[in-house]
Amino acid sequence: MRRLHHSLAVLGIAVAAFSSAMTWWVANLSSGQSVEVGGATSSALLWSVGAVGLAAYGLHFTIRRAARRVTGALQVLSGGAFAGLVFAIAAEPLPSALEGITSLTGIAGKNALALVDSVTITGWHFSAVVAGILFAAAGLAGMWMPDRAIAHDRFSRKVASGSVEDSVSAWDSLSDGTDPTQR
Repeated sequence: MRRLHHSLAVLGIAVAAFSSAMTWWVANLSSGQSVEVGGATSSALLWSVGAVGLAAYGLHFTIRRAARRVTGALQVLSGGAFAGLVFAIAAEPLPSALEGITSLTGIAGKNALALVDSVTITGWHFSAVVAGILFAAAGLAGMWMPDRAIAHDRFSRKVASGSVEDSVSAWDSLSDGTDPTQR
């Protein structure tokens, strides 16, 4: 279950990174110019939701039990919201092209949107949908992942073994001139 959780999450992160570099749609202006809108510039909200999911995934390495299930649920919700937001943004792609139109023409606001003749959707936004689904599936696997046994390191406190007589005999061996640390 642990491998499935991590492989789905890493695959989802890789697909989202790939998707963010692709052109999702192109706004064709009446002047003949075109503005490409990539995944990274499509929506700040989209990538903020993705960052929440990434933080929830990172918490899986540090927490246990019920808290891990809560962060797994948060990862499922953020992955689903990520995929849903991609569809919502693709349904109305013009606002995401506004910044590019303004920098290209110098015209801002509704006047800039009036310059757009058509929008060509490339289809690369579906890779972001796949990334959201993979990340949600990873969160689902993480919710039911069993906890690992607590590993002890050299700084953890150890229970003293032996009895009082053993420590007394160690001190007595010092009086006899032998070193109790030598074995």
